[in-house]
Amino acid sequence: MAGASPTGRDARLAGDSGGILLRRADAQDAGRVAALSGQLGYPAAEEAVRERLRAIGQRAEAWARNAGLAAVRLRSNVIRAEAHAFYARIGYAPVKTQKVFEKALT
Repeated sequence: MAGASPTGRDARLAGDSGGILLRRADAQDAGRVAALSGQLGYPAAEEAVRERLRAIGQRAEAWARNAGLAAVRLRSNVIRAEAHAFYARIGYAPVKTQKVFEKALT
């Protein structure tokens, strides 16, 4: 069974081992993405991957601006302090903190 998270940032694919969590990459993931790229036969330096990930964010902001949107909002887990610092450095400001609650029905 597959499902999207409430945030829309990731998806969980269920399987025999309990599932796989898929999520979008960000600049903090550059080292791991570069290593994976090399394993797949597409070698890339960590800094090059970081720049590509930043470029994706800049393109998203440009698209939103051209579409007449007033802001871009992103979500980041409360435990990702390094990501929060990165977003602050590129001009994003926190607007709320959120907790997600779940109750198992089994």
